[in-house]
Order: sequence, then structure tokens, then C-alpha cells
Amino acid sequence: MKKTMMAYLIILFSFNQFLYAEEKIILVGSDWCPYICTQKENPNKLAQNPGYIIEIVQYALRDIQISYESPSWKRALLETRKGTYDAIVGIYTSVAPDFIYPKNELGFSKMCFYVHKDNAWEYKGINSLSKIVLGTIEGYFYDEGEVDAYIAKNLSDNSKIEYIPGEKGIIQNLEKMMLNRISAVIDDYQVVGYTIHRNNLPKAFKRAGCLEGIDVHIGFSPAKPKSKEYADRISSAVKELRTSGELKKILNKYFIKDWK
Repeated sequence: MKKTMMAYLIILFSFNQFLYAEEKIILVGSDWCPYICTQKENPNKLAQNPGYIIEIVQYALRDIQISYESPSWKRALLETRKGTYDAIVGIYTSVAPDFIYPKNELGFSKMCFYVHKDNAWEYKGINSLSKIVLGTIEGYFYDEGEVDAYIAKNLSDNSKIEYIPGEKGIIQNLEKMMLNRISAVIDDYQVVGYTIHRNNLPKAFKRAGCLEGIDVHIGFSPAKPKSKEYADRISSAVKELRTSGELKKILNKYFIKDWK
């Protein structure tokens, strides 16, 4: 009888531990500050100020243990689609239309071209790119249109396109432009503005034209049963934070304004 009771208690304890185990999710992305900010020494670790999108997600899913990894963009897409990871942070819906997204977006991205302050070049359509060496980041999408097609077509031609890995890619591109190794850089205007501000480079570069903007999201895995629930919670959190004024406080830390 005692053995039977002991076995019953062990089973009951194990079941209760299962019921109350902390829920966990894995987010993936690239260093894309101020959207997502990772540690300089370890891109798989979030920075103390982890980026405003991460802060929104942490608020929305505050009862869930969140971890973060930074694989290559191609692997992030593949493994999130399979369900190895739970969500990609900082994604356009057009990149993975089968993913599950909050109704409320988490930002607005606008890709712009930047040149050294003494460079007179300006972006005036796709043909104007033939006159420069453009710095890009490997695996990134810029417009899902003619600019991406131009980059893909000329990727092996270093006289037109140079690309580098995603981790800390923007600061490396800006440094290459300072050394005249490339003529222009294309990246998100928030990312470039934040990078220039943080590295005390406000007088070194200027904007030379922009593409049309697009909403930024967190995309949840279509293979995970709770993806819609998480997306709905984040959508509600965006509205709640904006109404309370807390969203403005979060954005102020990253020197940006509400995209609405």
C-alpha cells in the first residue's frame, strides 16, 4: 500500500510540474537596432536595451520565457517555418506570407540610400544605381522589387554590388564608405539614423533618396499551435502601449518617434 501511495504521489507531482512548467518560446532575427539590438560581443544575446520591438514583445508575452538566437536569415526563415523557432522578429509579410502576424504592425521601415556628405549622387530610379558601388547586407530584402532584382543580378560584380554578413552589417558598410570602398549604402532609415547617432557620425553622411516604406512585423511559425494566440496578444499590446503613453517612452530610448 505504501509503495502504491508513493508511486501515486510521484506521478501526481510530475503531472503538476508539467502543468506549471514555464512556457518558452525562441525568437530569431538579426541585429537591426533600433528594432532588435544584440550585444556587440555576442549576436545571439540581446543587448541591455534590446530594441523597441523586443520590448513590445516582452511586454505582450511577459508570462512566457523568451530566448533569442541569431542564425543566418535563410536558416531563420526555414527553421521558423518548420517550427524549430517560434517567430522571426523584424520581418515583412511579403517575405513569408504563410507566417502568422499580429493585426497591428510593429513599425514602419523605409529603405534609403546614404552617401558621404561630399558625394553628389542621388537615387533617381533603378538606372542611377549603375553609376555607383552599392553596399548591401547578405540575405536582406530591400524592396521586394526592382532594387532587389538589380542586387541579385549583379551580386557577383564587385564594381556594382558589395555585400557583407548581417551581424553589425550597417556599421561595417558605413566604415567601408568612409574608406571609399563603396559609393553608397542602402538600409532602413531608422537603423542608419540610430547607428549614426550612437557612433557620433551625424555630419559624415547624408540621405540620397528613399524607396517606398513597408510595415515591419513579428512573424510566428505556421507550424506552432499557439502562434495565433501570441500574435493576437502582441497586437493588443501595441494598442495598449500606445494608448497609455508607454510606447512613446520605449521609443524615446531609441531616438525614434511613433510610426503612426
